[in-house]
Amino acid sequence: TKEKVLKIAVETYQTTPVLVYYDGSGFQGRIGATVVLYINEQEKSLLIYHLSSDAEHIVYESKVVDFILSLYLLTSVIQCIDDHAVISSDSQAAIKALLN
Repeated sequence: TKEKVLKIAVETYQTTPVLVYYDGSGFQGRIGATVVLYINEQEKSLLIYHLSSDAEHIVYESKVVDFILSLYLLTSVIQCIDDHAVISSDSQAAIKALLN
């Protein structure tokens, strides 16, 4: 159920020291990607990337850039991590693409 999944997600976030959250979107005719790295609930890094106008790019492309930037941030701290990490997104399309 939705409640069970939400409970698991909350427990995961509370017990995972390294979290990366990303969100690509379009706003006012522009397409961009934003990625935030948290370690022990403290924001450690923020990356913002402007792809271009929505005449040249689509939001789905920003989701791909988001994931690549997420991996980049994780590689920058990989030697400091002694536990698992979570990459989080609100994009169902991105999540489905990664599961295939």
